[in-house]
Amino acid sequence: MICHRRRKPNPQDRIALRIADRYGLTFEYKVARRHGLSPVEALDEWDMLTDEACRLLCT
Repeated sequence: MICHRRRKPNPQDRIALRIADRYGLTFEYKVARRHGLSPVEALDEWDMLTDEACRLLCT
């Protein structure tokens, strides 16, 4: 049996997950990440990339 370990979220993921949670779009954010989008791209995909989010993530 193959056991897959969960990876610990990186700092950008933690920030982006909090932002997605504010909008009630945590599930959608996680799906976008599973499809290979970066945290910034995943937020932008769902129109959650605000100026505040960009300041926190785009440094």
